[in-house]
Amino acid sequence: MNKITLLFCASCLSILFACTKSTSGGEQQQPPNPPDPPNPPGTRSKFGVSFRLGNIDVQKDGRIAFKEMAAGEYLRYLFYGAYDSTGALASKKVQDLTNGGSAADFGAITDSLAPGKYTVILGGGNMNIFDANNNADNLVNLLKFYSGDSQDVFYKKINLIVGSKDTAYSGVRLNRITSAVEVKITDTLPPVVTQISVKLDNQPVYFSPYNDAVVGVDSVLFSSDYNVSSASIDFNCFTTTGKHSVTITGYSADNKPVYQKTIENVQLDPNKQTVLQGTLSDAPYGQHPMVVTVDPDYSESITYNF
Repeated sequence: MNKITLLFCASCLSILFACTKSTSGGEQQQPPNPPDPPNPPGTRSKFGVSFRLGNIDVQKDGRIAFKEMAAGEYLRYLFYGAYDSTGALASKKVQDLTNGGSAADFGAITDSLAPGKYTVILGGGNMNIFDANNNADNLVNLLKFYSGDSQDVFYKKINLIVGSKDTAYSGVRLNRITSAVEVKITDTLPPVVTQISVKLDNQPVYFSPYNDAVVGVDSVLFSSDYNVSSASIDFNCFTTTGKHSVTITGYSADNKPVYQKTIENVQLDPNKQTVLQGTLSDAPYGQHPMVVTVDPDYSESITYNF
C-alpha cells in the first residue's frame, strides 16, 4: 500500500514539474497575431467634389453667357482639370455645347478624387484652348487661340484638399484673363483699300494654366474687310507685362499696303477694353511725313546801350 502511494506521488510530481517547466521558460512560442479586421462597411477610397459656376445666364438657342458679358459674347466650352501634388493630371472633364452638350448642365462639374492635395483649373471660352494641357508642365499653345475666332477667355485656379468627406463649391466665378481691343478708322479711305489689318507685338505664345502665367512673345495679326460704314476691328488678346506697339495697315485687293500707321506704348490689361481711334489716310505706306513746329518763346533778350 505504501509502495503504491509512493509511486502515485512520484508520478504527480513528475507531471507537475513538466508543466512548470513548459510555462516558466523564455522559449515559449507565442500564438500568431490575429489578422487585421476588415475595413468597416461603407469605407470609401474617393470622395466627391463638385463645382458650380455662378452668374451664368442661359440664353436662347442654348447659348451660355456670364450675366455681365456684352450681347453676342458667349461660352461654348468649359474645361475642368484636377492636378495632384506632383503636377500630374488626375482627372479632367470638358463640357462642349457644340458637340451635344446640354445647356441645362453647363457650369456644373462633379468628380470623385482620392484624399490629397489638388490644384483645380476651370477655364472657359468659345473654343477649348485648355484641353491640351494634360500635365502641369505642359503649355497651352496660344496660336490655336489666335488662329480661331477672337474670344473671351475665363479662368480660375482653386487649391483643393480632399479629406474624408465630400466637398462642394457653389457660385464659382471665373475671371476674364483676356483684353479687348477695338481699332476705329475715323476717316474715309479711298476705294483702293479693301482690307485693314492690325499687328500687335509683345503677345505671349504659350499660357500655363497651372502656373497662371504666359510664356514667350511674338507678334500676331488680325484682319478684317474694310467697310466705310463700319471701319473697325474688334479682337481679344492675352497680355504680357510692358507696353505694346500696334501697327494698322490698309491693303489693296492685290494685298499691297497702301496706308500704315503705328501707335506706340499702348497699355493692355486683362478684363479691360482698349480703344484706338484715328485717321489712316494721312499716312501713306512707306512715307514718313516731316512734322515742323515753331517755338514762339524767346529764350532771352540781348540789349545794347548807345
